[in-house]
Amino acid sequence: MSQRLLIDNVRVRYGEAVALDGVSLDVSAGAVVAVVGPSGCGKSTLLRCIAGLEPLASGRVELGGRDLAGVPTHERDLGLMFQDHALFPHLSVSANVSFGLSMQGRSAAEQRARSEELLDLVGLGGFGDRSVGSLSGGEAQRVALARALAPSPGLLMLDEPLGSLDRVLREQLTADLRRLVRELGITALHVTHDQAEAFALADHIVVLREGRIEQQGPPEALWRSPVNRFVAEFLGHPNLWRFGGAFVLAPITTISVAADGEIIATVEDREFAEGQHRLIGRVDEAPDTDLVGQRIVFRSDVGPAIGDRVGLHLSAPPRALEGMSPGDTSES
Repeated sequence: MSQRLLIDNVRVRYGEAVALDGVSLDVSAGAVVAVVGPSGCGKSTLLRCIAGLEPLASGRVELGGRDLAGVPTHERDLGLMFQDHALFPHLSVSANVSFGLSMQGRSAAEQRARSEELLDLVGLGGFGDRSVGSLSGGEAQRVALARALAPSPGLLMLDEPLGSLDRVLREQLTADLRRLVRELGITALHVTHDQAEAFALADHIVVLREGRIEQQGPPEALWRSPVNRFVAEFLGHPNLWRFGGAFVLAPITTISVAADGEIIATVEDREFAEGQHRLIGRVDEAPDTDLVGQRIVFRSDVGPAIGDRVGLHLSAPPRALEGMSPGDTSES
């Protein structure tokens, strides 16, 4: 049964180094939360704390209203899925899936039925008697997911589970994972370095930086209103410009190949992806601003050629972001 997860002012230290510094998070039952951030920001440490694999310097972790202090990992009602599968090579696919059920003392018949049910759910019906050594990377991850789901955990925790897969397979499994967690109503905490994966999966996104939460909220809110330059850059906003001693976020909506617009730019590079042209240009004209010469990225259904001048229109005025001192002249 899905459970509410409460993380209250958690701090973790490794000697003098602070890995998590006052992290608080409230995940309602059935919600899917993605934790993102650069390497070393504390993402995996957070999962280890919840799992009971890392001691807290202070704070508390609750699952379903139960304080987990002192509770062994195997008694915390968790499902765990990792990037490297961590399947047992000496067991069949079915035995891997039902491993947690055997630890719960379920009967052989219950284990077999639940294993078959979960393998069907993850698209591997009929694979139960195979050896895990015969599986592809994507199939192994599906088995790992089925194993994590089999005991019906109160919280599913995923630590970069798709990071080792190629892009096409990663996108396919992301869609399958989203479907499963929503169909089953599972509370899930997903750690990933891939922003697109986080946006595709999560109801709520947490951005970590150096052990602290920089911003959290629904995906659309974070994308539309990043609180500072770090969040905007990490989420992949392409148009962060220097403007009057600050960084601004400029939302581009439409272009005119007739070079008629609020901003005039020259196209320097282009690529075609997902039915649209992604164009990179350099600002030639931007009246009453200091944006001339800055890089600009925009998308279009039409495809101006390299060297063409185009007009750009903003959907809203550029918005200043925190995170740049007046003396900072680094490239955006």
